[in-house]
Amino acid sequence: MSVSPISRTYAGALYELAAEEGIVEALLKDLEALSQALPGELESFLLSPKVPLARRQAVLDELFAQAHPRFLAFLQLVVRKGRAGLLAEMAEDFRLRVEASQGRIHGLLESAVDVDEDLRGELADSISKTFGKTVQLETRTRPELLGGFRVRAAGRLLDASLRTRLEALRKHMKAAAVTQS
Repeated sequence: MSVSPISRTYAGALYELAAEEGIVEALLKDLEALSQALPGELESFLLSPKVPLARRQAVLDELFAQAHPRFLAFLQLVVRKGRAGLLAEMAEDFRLRVEASQGRIHGLLESAVDVDEDLRGELADSISKTFGKTVQLETRTRPELLGGFRVRAAGRLLDASLRTRLEALRKHMKAAAVTQS
């Protein structure tokens, strides 16, 4: 998931506050509950221009009555500022900040075919050494890559896919043909 600068700003402010007050784990738990509730009706409800702001805020108060007061204040602010559509991104960015503070990062390995456990482990070890953090690698099969793999971790992309290499070759040949004429 790509995170917008606005989402990073909100999540960063929430994380800094949580770290100062020692409530990171409590807010992470509340954000995870929000992430589970968001897709579908709740998100549509929060984004609906037909629903008055006061009604949206009242529903959040009811749904998250057991949540930490700082979390509820954060939710109310986000909704009041018209940023409810970014809540999932904010929750993801907050989670990534927590993982980074604990010396962990999340990575995504995409490959054209299923990757065996040995190769997955080797790639995770290599990425861990590069960033000096433990990497949790999620894997996805993407046949459209044709061959090779892509790894995304800590905001970086390593693209060793056949599709990308063929596209680069095509561009190179096209540029050479233009200079030949």
